[in-house]
Amino acid sequence: MGPVSPTRRKLEQFHMRCIWRIAHVKWQDHIPNTEVREICKISGIEAFLISAQLRSTGHVIRMSENRLPKQAFYSQLEHGTPSRGGQRNRYKDMLKHNLKVCSIDPKELETLGEDRSSWRAMCKTSVQHFKSVRVANFLLPQILLSGPSYSTLMYHVLLLPRPRFHSRLYHYHCLRSLQTSLL
Repeated sequence: MGPVSPTRRKLEQFHMRCIWRIAHVKWQDHIPNTEVREICKISGIEAFLISAQLRSTGHVIRMSENRLPKQAFYSQLEHGTPSRGGQRNRYKDMLKHNLKVCSIDPKELETLGEDRSSWRAMCKTSVQHFKSVRVANFLLPQILLSGPSYSTLMYHVLLLPRPRFHSRLYHYHCLRSLQTSLL
């Protein structure tokens, strides 16, 4: 899935607690978070964060060159060395990760962000795709354990994001072998 900070996890927990309280759902009801979100017609906090980041990035891209946010966005450090150990993720690193998760090519960010209306439409469809992939990946183990049909299995294989070196056919092969081993 990618890097998940403790802050993001706590924000997600707070968000779900608020949704439970609004929907009058208690933990004794044993209703999964995905169903509570569907009842309230609210997406997860990660989708909100990605959507906000993509919108603000498009806004910064369309700014004039002399504006300070655009200068800070495109700036690079000239002096200094990185500290030892693992480096903290910068805004640009998380933006690149979120662009890949939403199936947007980071190399085309400049050209895509110039047109406001098409950028907004692409952000909406990309976040929708992210949410559907997220829900499908969450529900896939439950579907496999309940013994899915061939069409259900193929639907979820097509929703899986493709890793760098594997094709969807490889995913299908792995899921088929997992399904046969569970039977």
